[in-house]
Amino acid sequence: MNAATEIAPVISADNTALRRDFPLKPFAIHHKLAGHPLLSLQRIAQLAAELPRDLIEYNSGKVAISQDPDAIPSVDLDPVEVVKRIETAGAWMVLKRVENSPAYRELLEDALLSVARARGFNSLLDAGFEQVEGFVFVSSPNSTTPFHLDSEDNFFVISTARSFSPFSTTTIAASSPTTRSSAR
Repeated sequence: MNAATEIAPVISADNTALRRDFPLKPFAIHHKLAGHPLLSLQRIAQLAAELPRDLIEYNSGKVAISQDPDAIPSVDLDPVEVVKRIETAGAWMVLKRVENSPAYRELLEDALLSVARARGFNSLLDAGFEQVEGFVFVSSPNSTTPFHLDSEDNFFVISTARSFSPFSTTTIAASSPTTRSSAR
């Protein structure tokens, strides 16, 4: 844990929402990550150079939200160039398992400790954060990531104007074909 976390949490939210909704429903958070050196494009490009290629996924962002995942066009750039040219690359990228980098692990743990403390816990383990994994997403302006379901809990930290549509597990379950057919 870095000393800054003891003074001010990295992530904060209405404690009632944190206790009631996390991790089952989306809710607004506030963060102190804007301008963080590890989240600069230069440092993310360095991370892309350090990570094994199988932990990096990137594709064209010029697709429909309903795009077939098996038919997404690729981008003819290496991962470092995608990050360096993200403003014009027309792409989206995810860097997976960034907790393998000690600096990113510390950032993740500091952010999650903020959440744990706001929920009344003194440690990550007490809060049930047993498997800390981090993913960094980068996308070009006006890019679309096709609809998909993530099995993990997510905090979206948006550094520029962007829109996205999170769905709660209740929404997804209520709209699934199995639920609709069994409700008839």
